[in-house]
Amino acid sequence: MCRGRHLTRLTNNEVNTKINTAELKDECKTYIEQLFYDTRPEPPEIGDDTEPYILVNEVTKARKLMKEGKSPGPDNVTIEFLKLLDEDNVRWVTSVINRVYTSAKIPHENVNNIEQ
Repeated sequence: MCRGRHLTRLTNNEVNTKINTAELKDECKTYIEQLFYDTRPEPPEIGDDTEPYILVNEVTKARKLMKEGKSPGPDNVTIEFLKLLDEDNVRWVTSVINRVYTSAKIPHENVNNIEQ
């Protein structure tokens, strides 16, 4: 930090020296706009229909990749329990996951289980 010093000279892209305060402000504004110019597309809004759903086969594959013997999370569901689920229950778990994913809300009954 330069204490007691003031910016008195700034050059633009054409290396023209700016002396005038108004020109300094304009050049700083242009620099900041170029520095933070963002060409990325707008992110999708949470809850709209553009998100891909999580597929049953993705949940099945994730279950197979899970390592046994790990501590359960706050819901007290163990990996061993998830691996015991049959195909119908895997579809049900997948639907719950998709409901949470698209609504960004955890179902009320699950919140009560986590808080205990």
